[in-house]
This record gives sequence, structure tokens and C-alpha cells, in this order.
Amino acid sequence: MTHLPLPDSAQLPQLGLGLWKMPKEQCADIVYNAIKNGYRLLDNACDYGNEKEVGLGIKRALDEGICTR
Repeated sequence: MTHLPLPDSAQLPQLGLGLWKMPKEQCADIVYNAIKNGYRLLDNACDYGNEKEVGLGIKRALDEGICTR
């Protein structure tokens, strides 16, 4: 995956997952699997109405040690 350099020498993945119109019943699993497969850029907004489900997917990945905050 291609990354963009940030001023503090960290890197931002150039590929991200858009979460708009993602079905709530699938959202947590999709986010979890995306993180498990290397995604670290998640595009979300409060207007999408799926913040809780996104959070559950992120929490699962954190709890399993796939990534850190």
C-alpha cells in the first residue's frame, strides 16, 4: 500500500475505506476486517449515522491487538 509522508515522519495510507451508506448490520464486521487487512484510514462523519458500529469494529481490532490507537 502506498503511504503519504507526514511532517512528523509518520505515514498516512493513501488508500482508505469510505463508510457512507454502509449497512449498519454489516458495518462493524467490515471495519474490523478492513483493519485486519491493513486499512488505517477510515472516512466517516456523524451524518453517516453509523458511528457506534464503526466504533465496535475498531474496538474489536484493538482488543485483538491487530492495531494500536
